[in-house]
Amino acid sequence: MPARRRAWQGERDALTLLALGVMAGAFIAFGANFMTVVLTGADDLPWGLARLLGGLVFSLGLILVIVGGAELFTGDALMVVACAGRRISVAALLRAWGLVYVGNIIGALGTAALVSCPVSMF
Repeated sequence: MPARRRAWQGERDALTLLALGVMAGAFIAFGANFMTVVLTGADDLPWGLARLLGGLVFSLGLILVIVGGAELFTGDALMVVACAGRRISVAALLRAWGLVYVGNIIGALGTAALVSCPVSMF
C-alpha cells in the first residue's frame, strides 16, 4: 500500500509538488519556532522535562504535515521503493525529490524570514 501511494505521488504535476513542499517546510519551521519559544525561559524546569515539552510542541509541525497532506522530503525518500518496484521511473523519482526538497527549503526560509522581520514592516 505505501509503495502504491508513493508511486502516485511521483506522478503529480510540478506546481502541486512544489506547493506541498513549501507547506511542509513552513509547517516544520513553525514547529521548530514553537519549540524555541517554549524552551525560552525554561531554565527553572528540570532538563528532561524541558526537553520533553520541547519535543511535544515540535511534533505539532509533523502533525500539521500529516494532517495537511504536505510533502516532506524525508517522507518522499520512500518513493525509492516504488522506483525499485518499477512503478515509477528514476526520472520521476528525481523530479519529485528535487521539487519537494526545494519546496521544503523555500517554506522553511520563508517562515524564518517572516519570523525575523520587524513588526513595523506589517
